[in-house]
Order: sequence, then structure tokens, then C-alpha cells
Amino acid sequence: MLVRPTGGVAPMMVRQLSMQEYVRLSAEVHDLARAGRHQEALAGCRTLIEGDDSPAARATAYCTRGVILWQDLHSADEAIADFSRAMELDRKSIHPLLWRAKCYEQSGHHDAAAADWREITQRDVGEELWFEACDALRRLGQLSLEEEELAKRRAEEVAAREDRKLKQLEAERARQTAEFEKRRSVQATRRSLGHCYLCGERLSIFQKLLRKDSHRRCWGYRE
Repeated sequence: MLVRPTGGVAPMMVRQLSMQEYVRLSAEVHDLARAGRHQEALAGCRTLIEGDDSPAARATAYCTRGVILWQDLHSADEAIADFSRAMELDRKSIHPLLWRAKCYEQSGHHDAAAADWREITQRDVGEELWFEACDALRRLGQLSLEEEELAKRRAEEVAAREDRKLKQLEAERARQTAEFEKRRSVQATRRSLGHCYLCGERLSIFQKLLRKDSHRRCWGYRE
């Protein structure tokens, strides 16, 4: 149970949410935000924050509330505070840092934004996000020559890797096509010579004349 102080009023006991309730309420918050019912979505975020002891879950709720405050209600300062709180609760998560970097940049705090973007480049993140951070630093005029060279090398490595994958796919497609054509040619040849197209056994003239699917081994002869 969580105890929330309320000044001179007696402490309010907040019921701990179960996992099922947490997931359901999280979905409801997103639906409310998409429907434009922002105050209700913010109230849901507060319930999520107060109703879970898990730092990671509370960090996610703070991050969700920050996104609503920034993108829907255009309250950058409150959003930045929520993103910062989420980062304190879950330092491994990249999402609060990413959202705060974007919020800083769009609200004109370019030095703070550059610091966050640079931290993203130093994290173990995917290539797409890494290049996005480099582009942001370049856009802010704070990408160093060393970082520029590193970004160029990594871009060349990605392009070379994608080119190798494409060539491998083309080679595999050509191999499969050749095998298919070979099998089709062999089957056509066997049928023309009176062989069963399934097992390859030579059929008798009687079986060929009757044209019946009564081959004793596999019933595979058809014309």
C-alpha cells in the first residue's frame, strides 16, 4: 500500500493495482489521450503512478504523462519534469531521455537538448536511433568532427551490410528458381517417358493406356 501525504489531512491509502488492472488502465489512458480527453488521461496517469511500487512501471507512467503534457497540452516545463522523474526511476530506459531531448530542442533549450542527444549516442541503442541523435546534434551545430567522421563510417558500414544482404537474397532467389526449373524439367521428362511423376517408377503400357490413378506404389501417374 502507498501512503500519500496530504498536509493536515489524514494520509490517504492508495490501493495497489494488480498487473491486470495496470495493463487495462494503461490502455485506457492511451485511448483517452487519442480521443482528446486529456484531463481524464492525466488522472489515469496519476492513478498509475500512485498505484504501483515498481520503479519501471512508475517511470513508464511518468513518461506517458510527459508526452501528453508536451504534445497535447503544450506544457513543456511540466513535461520535462516528468521525463526527468522517469529517468531517475528507470535509468536504463531510453524513452524518457529521447522524449526529453526532443522536448528540450523544440522548446529552445538547445544546450540541454544537445546534452541529451549526445548521451543517446553513447548508449547501447539501435542504429536508427543513433543516427537520429547524430542528425539532431548536426542540426543543433554541436556535432564534433570526430563524431561526424564516426557517423560517416557507420553509415558506410550500414550501406555495405545492406548491399551484402541484398546480394545474398538475390543469390538465394536465383538458386531456388534454378532448382524449381530443374525439378519441373525432370518431371516433364519422366512423364513423357511414362514414369510416375511421384516415385519415378516406369509404368507399363497397360497402365498408360488405362490412364488410371491405380499405381500400386503411390497412385502418382497422371497426364
